[in-house]
Amino acid sequence: RKNFIVDAGITVKGRRSQFETEGPFSNGSFYTEFKINPSYHFAKANTTLNIFYKFTGNMPNFIIDAEGVISENRRDEYNMLDFTATSKFWKGRVGLTLGVKNILDVTSIQGSSAGGAHESGGSSISIGMGRTYFTSLTFQFNQPIKK
Repeated sequence: RKNFIVDAGITVKGRRSQFETEGPFSNGSFYTEFKINPSYHFAKANTTLNIFYKFTGNMPNFIIDAEGVISENRRDEYNMLDFTATSKFWKGRVGLTLGVKNILDVTSIQGSSAGGAHESGGSSISIGMGRTYFTSLTFQFNQPIKK
């Protein structure tokens, strides 16, 4: 469609620990990320709606326990979803954006963490601060040169 755009991609990423040769680690230290970002522009209203979706697959995680034993486990897969709406007014010189980040309210996933100086070990890993809302107002004071 004329006003409809879709940006999509898939990535296979790998993780390796510097200790990998010292233990019985699997070769399955790879995970997949997938994104799709559809966008639609309403020309008459000069408004664009955007959706940002990202899937992160089971990610490998390396842990060193209190005795110095290294182990490998997997973090759970998760999905992130954001939305923005942007409108331009006054010959495109004023822009207003409204949006929501982390619509699915993902704050933690299952997976082991060894704990650090400021956290205790456990089976839940923090990955986000929850759903947030935002707005932006922009002004363009100079007129762009049109060719």
